[in-house]
Amino acid sequence: LKNLNSFRAVENALAYEIARQTGLIEAGERVIQETLLWDEAGKQTQSLRGKEEAGDYRYFPDPDLYPIDLDKEWVEKVKSKLPESPDQKIDRFIRQYKIPAYDAAVLAQTRGLADYFEVAAKEGANPKNLANWLMVEVLSYLNQNRIGIGDIKISPKMMGQLLRSLESDIISGKMARVVFEKMLVSGKSAGEIIETEGLKQIADPEELSGIIRRVLETNEKQVRKFREGKTGLFHFFVGRVMKETDGKAKPE
Repeated sequence: LKNLNSFRAVENALAYEIARQTGLIEAGERVIQETLLWDEAGKQTQSLRGKEEAGDYRYFPDPDLYPIDLDKEWVEKVKSKLPESPDQKIDRFIRQYKIPAYDAAVLAQTRGLADYFEVAAKEGANPKNLANWLMVEVLSYLNQNRIGIGDIKISPKMMGQLLRSLESDIISGKMARVVFEKMLVSGKSAGEIIETEGLKQIADPEELSGIIRRVLETNEKQVRKFREGKTGLFHFFVGRVMKETDGKAKPE
């Protein structure tokens, strides 16, 4: 490869050739030994000239470089001390947390985000739900404010607790987003915000049945139409119950 004027050009040219030569081999064709020109503008290689044998390229060992014999034990020792690579982390996330490959790849893109996810997961939140929140809510906030994961006021432990509150029906999905926004501003825990602002979801059947009864009694006309077959009014009743409870009733 010639005309490589930057490290980026080296990277792009090699990536292009890896893809090109892989395609040739998979198609049953032969990779010709030749000198190629990297076309920076077109982002592709062009053939300059070919040689019949490798010897025609006048390859020879560099006389100033001595052979290096590395001790296998030393190599293994060094290898054991290497940190987990992104690819290894992605594979482990898929196996350990049972999340999709795409989610694992996004979470493993930086060590900070991957560590945040793992600490939050220890709080008992569903890993898939946690991954969704990090990829959508958290990353959106980080991108909008041009900050890193270590700069937000919500610690990974607090994030895990917020998700647990949602999964245990203490708050609804809508409430969870309200709590999340308040956490970003105040730095307070989900539990503290839920308690002080009365954001607990009403999920107790007995408590809800009383509210539902009142809604039905004050909307006799709609009840009659529902019984006559206008089943679409069901959502009207759900909406009324939600309004009666300031959005705190569990819709399900």
